[in-house]
Amino acid sequence: MELIKTICDLYQLGPLKTVPVVISAGRVWRVQTEQGCYAVKQLAANSVGLNNFLQGDKIANAFANKMFSVCTALAYKDKKICEINNNKFAVFKWRFGCILSAGAVTSAYAYSIGRLLADLHITNITLPEVTISRWQNYQLNDWQEFKRFIKCKKNTNLIHYLTAKLNLWAEKYFTAKANLTNFSVISHGDLTQANVVLNKHLLSIIDWEAAGYIHPQIELVGVLLNWSGINFGKLKQESFTNIIKGYRAAGGEININETVLWASLGSWFAWLDFNVQLIIFSKKNTELEVIHTVKILRRLTELFPLVLTWLENN
Repeated sequence: MELIKTICDLYQLGPLKTVPVVISAGRVWRVQTEQGCYAVKQLAANSVGLNNFLQGDKIANAFANKMFSVCTALAYKDKKICEINNNKFAVFKWRFGCILSAGAVTSAYAYSIGRLLADLHITNITLPEVTISRWQNYQLNDWQEFKRFIKCKKNTNLIHYLTAKLNLWAEKYFTAKANLTNFSVISHGDLTQANVVLNKHLLSIIDWEAAGYIHPQIELVGVLLNWSGINFGKLKQESFTNIIKGYRAAGGEININETVLWASLGSWFAWLDFNVQLIIFSKKNTELEVIHTVKILRRLTELFPLVLTWLENN
């Protein structure tokens, strides 16, 4: 409570009206003051995480200037991050609405998210200082380091899931990545259900830490699979089809082939790598997330033929 009061004082948000509510595992609080409702977020302490946040906020502001509904950080003494007791925080105006579950969405929402993604891509924001997100551009040396990490781990249950199949998928990913056309746009990079707030017919985009340059077809693959229910094991064709319809209706071009599908796995390899490192170096219990990620990678590779068939039919 005292921490939140201090942040409210620094940002001049006014006195608290209610007790702050923890929203996300102790990292995000919903704060109601006499001046309004805000989100207070504790940021990753490492330099990479902070740089990702600052770059993402610049990108979000650029899209806000193009009339997109986005969530950008409030400034404190002309800075977007405040530090208290060696911890870093950012403050946002609260976005009212709902966040959908990670399953397949209705046809109307699928169509809307397709249009939204195409609008992001067509806007073609230009910011000279922006880089390619590591989450979307997983490198071979990252993978070699990852395999060395695994040799240090003696958990047999974990090793069981990190099988030779993973090496095969990684090989296909790096081959596809090398053969992918060198074309990218600045976009959100993680347009999942968790990062879109729905308020009636308005879609507001939050959490821009993964934003940067990305191949538009790779981001489209991620949206197609996420919003069609990949996290629940079975894709819903109706959601898939309506995302495509919305994307095309807004002027987006679709050129997804097998190379694009394999190249889209970079964010999943990066997420797997990240969680294994947490286990080994931070002693955090993310083993279930590692196993879940490997299962999703397996599911994705098994679904690629179906995805190509659906694309041909649309």
